[in-house]
Amino acid sequence: MLRPLSSQKVQAGSAVTFAFLPTPAHRNTLEPLVEEMQSLSPVRLKGPGSLEPGLSFQIPEQPPNLFAGFVSFYKTLQLLTTLGNFKKLDFRISGRVAERVCSCLSALQWIKILIEPRGVLFLTYELQPWLKGLAWKWRQAGYRVIHVMHGQRLDLYQCTQATDLVLFSKVDEPWFRQRVDPSVRIWTIGHPRLENVRKLVGPSPVRDGQRLPRITFFSQPVEGSYCRMLRIADWKLLSALNKNAEVRLRAHPRESRENIERDLFDAGLTFITISEAGLIEDLKWCDGVASSWSTVSMEAAACGRGIFWTCSSPERYEASQELRDHGIGVLIQEAAAWEQYLAQWKQGGWQTPVVVTERRLRELGMIGDSEKSWIERLEIELGQGEVANSEWRVTN
Repeated sequence: MLRPLSSQKVQAGSAVTFAFLPTPAHRNTLEPLVEEMQSLSPVRLKGPGSLEPGLSFQIPEQPPNLFAGFVSFYKTLQLLTTLGNFKKLDFRISGRVAERVCSCLSALQWIKILIEPRGVLFLTYELQPWLKGLAWKWRQAGYRVIHVMHGQRLDLYQCTQATDLVLFSKVDEPWFRQRVDPSVRIWTIGHPRLENVRKLVGPSPVRDGQRLPRITFFSQPVEGSYCRMLRIADWKLLSALNKNAEVRLRAHPRESRENIERDLFDAGLTFITISEAGLIEDLKWCDGVASSWSTVSMEAAACGRGIFWTCSSPERYEASQELRDHGIGVLIQEAAAWEQYLAQWKQGGWQTPVVVTERRLRELGMIGDSEKSWIERLEIELGQGEVANSEWRVTN
């Protein structure tokens, strides 16, 4: 069990550290917190990306340690044999587990040298070895580690070393409570990214009964069990929107335009345009969004846009199903399912559960008490002090 923390205070002169990846989802999740806290306490930004112009951080290359790697691999295989008949396990899976253990051990050795724990640590991700090591080191020093979720839940997130988890909504709370250490505090007090996007995007465009509805489709990359065949099956659900809606596709940051254009052609969706705009502009433009499981659907819900879950195999997306069960969006499992919502648009606009009311957003903890700062909501006590140098600190 993780060591529980008492009511820990950040003393005067202590820094608040933010560690994150350079993608928009991670930066946008932390930006409201950085802006609020940098005027009250020293702020350190860690990672390969930065919220401040002109600053860039790189993780040093980890040196190979063949002996430690061999020992870790051997120990991991021993562990796997205790879980069942090893002969039935795929050796490639065993190798990936061992590789993760080796990487984490290597990262811990670097972090002992490079980073001095001070104050509260904010994270958006813990799957990379250096981030796991960072969280572990802060915990060992007795500080709070606050993990602000950047996307929909994954099984690997149960490995968190955080003392606090800030979730997108109360929908995920039972799932995490069964998987994280009992000492972890779970917060459903609004989400900084949802609240910030809601403020930047503003209300839905004025509905003109003469124009077609505007749909932004958020694609997901082919990776893991989400193969190209399954993705195209999900994409084909958009075919009924041809000549019935304006549709633009927003690519995932890990996708190439070449692959998007190829798959749109193979799915027979040449009427869909590829967006060149930013996220905020795409959300301002649209009346609704479609996706198999994108977290952006929750951002769109917070902005009063319609939510459509395009899932040819909905049983594969447990998190999306639970959101629908709580009144967030509707399922499009067949292209013909669009017909009733296109008719609804012409008759006066989309209603719940396509559009989520502000009252429901607050009940689910997606947006919180705007009168309270994040410092108050998370019960953080910050001291005053000069801004720390935003560089990797080298300690002995």
